[in-house]
Amino acid sequence: MFISRCALIVSGVVGTIFGGIGAASAASPTIGSLSVTLTIISDCQIAAGSTLAFGSHGVLAADLTATADLSITCTPDASYFIALDAGANELTTDDVDTRRMKANTSDYIGYQLYKELGHSNVWGNSGSARVAGTGTGSPVVSTVYGVVPVASPPIAYPTGSYSDAVAVTISF
Repeated sequence: MFISRCALIVSGVVGTIFGGIGAASAASPTIGSLSVTLTIISDCQIAAGSTLAFGSHGVLAADLTATADLSITCTPDASYFIALDAGANELTTDDVDTRRMKANTSDYIGYQLYKELGHSNVWGNSGSARVAGTGTGSPVVSTVYGVVPVASPPIAYPTGSYSDAVAVTISF
């Protein structure tokens, strides 16, 4: 009697398993769709900042010049403007004509940033003082030209490490 019950139980389980498979394979597949979307908006990114370094000097008897490159990547056809502010040590608030590097607590050396090698167009933070461009989708390099003008007669500035921090803003 025990053997028959086992056979019945096994038979019932096997029937349920095969019955379920038969029922599932008889159903028709359902076909649907999945939408995949992405919207690219106008955007610009600037690579990590570079340093415009004038080097180490003693008495300044001639203008010092240096350059730094800004790497800008914008989506294709995005119009943009690159602005440079007056720096953290400007003599007059927001006045790019009074940029200064600072050492210690009260030692300053004036400098200027330009849009081109000829040093005739100051790179500023508004209107035509900004640099304009159009995105290509690839990095574009804009060079910043720096000058420390020297007075006549030459000035012996106090020793120290002079620096400033200029904010770079991209509007697009």
